[in-house]
Amino acid sequence: RQAGVETVTPPILEMMFKWGELEISIYFICCGVTVTLGFLGLGYIGKKFQDRTLVLSGLMLLCLTTAWFMVVYTNTYNPGRLPYFMIGVPLDILSGLLIGVITASLFSKLIDPSIQGVAHGIR
Repeated sequence: RQAGVETVTPPILEMMFKWGELEISIYFICCGVTVTLGFLGLGYIGKKFQDRTLVLSGLMLLCLTTAWFMVVYTNTYNPGRLPYFMIGVPLDILSGLLIGVITASLFSKLIDPSIQGVAHGIR
């Protein structure tokens, strides 16, 4: 999922907002900060809620984000859509964190500890 986002995002940013390499690099730095803050927040809320609740929340957030981006994306240069795009980016990052981290946690709970390394490698 992440490799696809990193591959598709630069051409979209170039097309929609006429961004160059510097702006796209700053965008990815901001995404990295968002991921770091997301992991810290996930450590906190992971203790407050059940894993299944967090996965369901992540899936609902992903659906909301997908719908949001379907409205925001256009095939033309439209700098007026930048604020809307920047709202969707953290939502997408956080939904990915919720789904990815919590499903890996659930997977670890279901797999015998003696084969977890192999099982996660296959997963």
